[in-house]
Amino acid sequence: MFVKAFWLVTVLVVLGACGSEERRPLSMNALYENPDASGFATADKVLPIEFPRDHGEHLDFQTEWWYLVGIVADESQREFGFQFTLFRQALTPTESHENDWRTGQIYMAHFAISDVAASNHIAYERFSRGHEHLAGVSTAPFKAFLEDWVLRSVGKSFAPLHLRTQAKGYALDLTIDATKAPVLHGEDGLSWKSATNASYYYSIPRMQTSGTLSTPDQSYKVNGYAWLDREWSTGILNPNYQGWNWLTLHLDDGRDLVLFNLVPKTNDVDVMPVGMLVEKDGNRIRLSPDEWHMNPTRYWRSWPIDWELKLRDQSFTIEAAFDDQLMSTSVRYWEGVVFAFDDDQRVGTGYLELTGY
Repeated sequence: MFVKAFWLVTVLVVLGACGSEERRPLSMNALYENPDASGFATADKVLPIEFPRDHGEHLDFQTEWWYLVGIVADESQREFGFQFTLFRQALTPTESHENDWRTGQIYMAHFAISDVAASNHIAYERFSRGHEHLAGVSTAPFKAFLEDWVLRSVGKSFAPLHLRTQAKGYALDLTIDATKAPVLHGEDGLSWKSATNASYYYSIPRMQTSGTLSTPDQSYKVNGYAWLDREWSTGILNPNYQGWNWLTLHLDDGRDLVLFNLVPKTNDVDVMPVGMLVEKDGNRIRLSPDEWHMNPTRYWRSWPIDWELKLRDQSFTIEAAFDDQLMSTSVRYWEGVVFAFDDDQRVGTGYLELTGY
């Protein structure tokens, strides 16, 4: 998961977009107009990542997010995907304490459900300034919220978590517990995406999930697995890149996989593919670029939603559960459920994120 909010959040709030959940989607290219990032900390060296501290906010950085996706099923094996993401964007590198309403922090949240059987994808969006009654993140106990969309610790420990969201008859009421410890990406959490851009990045790759998923027509008791991503950084992509591909998989053999690469505007621009494999026992394996390769095999509109994946000595086919899982939010991107196949046998489930197409 990479940069999504940036200056656009600020513009929308200034123009009065707060409180609205339906907006005209904009191109991801709008994010490339770099705001003034002077004074903010940058991700350019290895720093210790500590818990529970780093589950919380990093206000000296310009941008960060708490990102959760999962695939669950009811007793009849009807499958659903879900997404909840909270983004924080700082307006200035210093925090004002003169007034609780002048925190200098803007928050954006996305909530989405993919109903696989119905081939139906819904997505909602909210914005708020930072305030203890409106939006923010606390560490002990953990709570990330925007109005009544809330991801929070159930007890004193970070996990299990409880997620509650609702909009227009769609709702999530889920308990999410870690089955593996957090894993650090890159070099002890410093994850370079290109020669000029890095973030601090960790994931909790396989989280047991259960609870209730509701649509306007019915509520479902569901179980499954989720993936939690955490990143914080300052700055945006080098203008040589138009977007990125991000894939996470829960394989049925207990392994978890995340792959990321930037999409260059021209063929003469270098890319730095990032890959990580988490074994069933939680052991992290960094994948070198020559250990994996993804090649698109089918497009929906301009979006490459089916792929051929070569992973070491294995080959997988990655197929979208259905085509239209487009996030027509303030920043347009494709984010949805995919299935992994080995020959004709389904061997895993996951989420695919595409931007810049």
